[in-house]
Amino acid sequence: MPWYRIEMSGYVAQQRATGLITEFSKAHISAGAPQEARVYHCKLPGGDHIYYFSPEAAAMVESLLRQLGATACSGEPDLAGFRLIKL
Repeated sequence: MPWYRIEMSGYVAQQRATGLITEFSKAHISAGAPQEARVYHCKLPGGDHIYYFSPEAAAMVESLLRQLGATACSGEPDLAGFRLIKL
């Protein structure tokens, strides 16, 4: 499975982002909290949010990522300026 990128913007971005991370956190804990399952986040100046899910993290919430319009990356993304979300 590849890395996945999801962008959220507009009024509901924060609410959708919170729901996404909550669902990932539940799946992560259920899977025994594997270290290779990582999610990175960056909030842009205009208020948009960008998330990158490692392949292991994406596999845990694959259907939710599809529902939210996530796109597969062609390789590992440049994560400069992103922070690792600590669970």
